[in-house]
Amino acid sequence: MTVGDCLNFVDDCKPNAFPPFAKLKWLSEIEGRIASEIFLMAPAEIRQFDYTPEMQNYKLLLDPPWDDIYIAYLIAKTDSKNGEFNRLSTAAQAFNRKWNELSAYVANLYTPGNGYYFRELERGAPVQQLLDEGGMNTYGDV
Repeated sequence: MTVGDCLNFVDDCKPNAFPPFAKLKWLSEIEGRIASEIFLMAPAEIRQFDYTPEMQNYKLLLDPPWDDIYIAYLIAKTDSKNGEFNRLSTAAQAFNRKWNELSAYVANLYTPGNGYYFRELERGAPVQQLLDEGGMNTYGDV
């Protein structure tokens, strides 16, 4: 999923009056959290997630089936900022469920201390390929 795909999908599913820069900020927030909290990247390994309108074709870290976490987060943020607290409760539960599922899945796949995942990313392996192959569970040098 690209930045533009995500924003368009959210706008189609949940029409809102928020300007693109606000939604880009929220998308940057969740992408940074995924990098640091899910993939446990060191601060030096985390690139700056600060999406701009010119980055519509930029590919997000997660592919299906995990990319719906971006949509859930943006919908929850929209409900929160609109003061729609009944809807926010439901949206936050959906986001938290997706976050916990992704966290558990990734935690079962790899040990961050072995560095395998990050070396593979440097070689150009897409995140989804590593998730699908379960390759992040390999110990030692690859």
